[in-house]
Amino acid sequence: MPAWVYLLAASIAIVVALLGLARLAKSASTAAFGSEFEEFLRASGPRRCELSVGFLRHLQRVSPEMEIHRIWEQVELPLVEALPDCPPELKPLIIKRLDTLHKQCRHREYQRRIMTVRNSLV
Repeated sequence: MPAWVYLLAASIAIVVALLGLARLAKSASTAAFGSEFEEFLRASGPRRCELSVGFLRHLQRVSPEMEIHRIWEQVELPLVEALPDCPPELKPLIIKRLDTLHKQCRHREYQRRIMTVRNSLV
């Protein structure tokens, strides 16, 4: 067999392996997000604020937008409840995450709700 056939077979094997790794990474990320989400909902006070930083970062990566809306419905009230106990050093980071989420969201009602939570941190 010509050398190019072996090269082609090796290239295909590498592509398949990379696709498998990408799928595995996505599945691990989804599991981490779910775990972080549940821990956020169970926590209270300052701990909930700490968890919100990572959780909001993951929420920015969620698609489609309807999924963001569904998750925001569950997150908004617990986050608002935790804001009075938020450590001052976390507030700028949470504001930044909410600003990014606001820019990503296209639905005006959710944009307004995200900004309301954001402005209550200022």
